[in-house]
Amino acid sequence: MTKLTNFLAQKEKNFYKAQAMVSDNQSVLMFKVNYPSLSKLNGFTMFVFYECIHTLKLEDIDITYSQHGIEGIMISEEDPIVLKQRFVTFENTHPLGRLIDIDVLTKHKMIGRIDINEPLRRCYLCENIAHVCIVNQTHTTVEVQQAFIDRVIDYCKFNKEKTAALAMYCECATTPSFGRVTPYTSGIHSDMDISTFIVSIQSIAPYFNKVSDIDPSLSDKQYFMALRNLGMCMEEAMLKATNNINTHKGFIFLALMLFGAYHKYPNQALQTSIKQLALFLKEDFDLQPDTAGLEWSKKADIKSIRHHALEGFSEIIKTQNTLHKNMKRYEDINDAFASTLLTCMSFVDDTTILKRAGLTTLHTIQQKASTISQDKEKWEAFSKECIAYNISPGGSADVLALLVILRVFFYDKGEEILWK
Repeated sequence: MTKLTNFLAQKEKNFYKAQAMVSDNQSVLMFKVNYPSLSKLNGFTMFVFYECIHTLKLEDIDITYSQHGIEGIMISEEDPIVLKQRFVTFENTHPLGRLIDIDVLTKHKMIGRIDINEPLRRCYLCENIAHVCIVNQTHTTVEVQQAFIDRVIDYCKFNKEKTAALAMYCECATTPSFGRVTPYTSGIHSDMDISTFIVSIQSIAPYFNKVSDIDPSLSDKQYFMALRNLGMCMEEAMLKATNNINTHKGFIFLALMLFGAYHKYPNQALQTSIKQLALFLKEDFDLQPDTAGLEWSKKADIKSIRHHALEGFSEIIKTQNTLHKNMKRYEDINDAFASTLLTCMSFVDDTTILKRAGLTTLHTIQQKASTISQDKEKWEAFSKECIAYNISPGGSADVLALLVILRVFFYDKGEEILWK
């Protein structure tokens, strides 16, 4: 069975399964994302899905993940015509509405746009009816995928909350897992799964907009301390949402340093701004180590997350070009992120690996990741190897998410390479 045949068979199966769920006075709502690929699950589609259901204030949705994408189903007692009208209005007016399909089914039929006197949906790229463009193959798959990605980026750009949320979804959606949590697996982790990450993302993302509330006229030290206090509040919110599981502590630090430096020194070169803000991190090295990064930097002279900040994230920013090239190279955006994650694993002195397996294993993982970063055929085997080592590259994953912020928040479609 081909991928396309399997996809169509699964779609039909889901349709009849949904209809069988409801009684005569109920409707079943089906939510899916309009991403033009047979492999529809990635960080962009996850972001669109959760952003839309959050905006619609929908709860009690049964969510499933597969290569066919992220899909949600829920039962409603509301009149199906009223429901369809509400969701068509959302699809027509919300900036991301064109990217999601919300079907309303009764026991006997699917409620279509024709039932509420609404015109058929339009194409991503032109004013023609979408179905006509699909049948006639008016646009290439790559063109439509890029239009999807551009629309998401335009929606997130300059909004710290949404950019950070997209970045975190991109990280956790990336497969293979290499021991991490993804929608398909918990990796080596017995205390968390993808739902843990979703609640964590939703709990901390809104805090990033609070960076803009910090007065940039404060002294450098006062500003730094205000940013650090915000980070502590975010960690508290994360731990409360996840029942004391650390999912994003490293990412909170990285993203706050990036957003904070840009907010404090908007007219300076970004790397210079990060270095200036990071100067106060030097004081941490004189204290008793209270993080794995500080502990390992003292006993093994590794480059901790603080060292990267003191260097202005220079190595990380340089790697943003790798993500950009991979997004051009790979047809599947997930492959672009997986390849970039391996690049991050090749140079990040990942304390989550160090804590579990030590320095020798870290160096082995770094060397292997560097060797196979562009060899997709070897990714699954290496992922199994990481699980056998009982490691999860959480620090590298945080860096991947930061690269997404760089790609989105500072994005200019006119620039081929953003950071030189």
